[in-house]
Amino acid sequence: MSVCCEGQILVKKIHIKEITRNISLGCTDPMLALTDDGQPAVIKVYHKGQGDKVLFNELFAYQLAHCLCIPTPDFFIGIIDDDTSFRIDFEEHNKGLCFCSSYINHSTTVLPETLKWICSMIKLKHS
Repeated sequence: MSVCCEGQILVKKIHIKEITRNISLGCTDPMLALTDDGQPAVIKVYHKGQGDKVLFNELFAYQLAHCLCIPTPDFFIGIIDDDTSFRIDFEEHNKGLCFCSSYINHSTTVLPETLKWICSMIKLKHS
């Protein structure tokens, strides 16, 4: 969750206790993790997938959606360090800060092709 404070955006930081598995969706190589308080989170690190700019864009998009009152999972910055445990192969250089969002069990993934199909169906309905 973020807070807008006099023009500044404050994003909560939470320690990542354990990284449990890879999530086989998306170009940013997301992983499932647990925070120190035991909450599941989807995390994305800087040196996997498409790099730093994609993660910044995701943080910006979440913040913009929040400001426009568009519902999204809570998001935050995660901290991966020597106290984080790993159930998967994890490269040392990926430790540090990561982008996180709350994991929603049984949520549906909307792929770009599906989104295009939905948009075309809406257009047909309104024609």
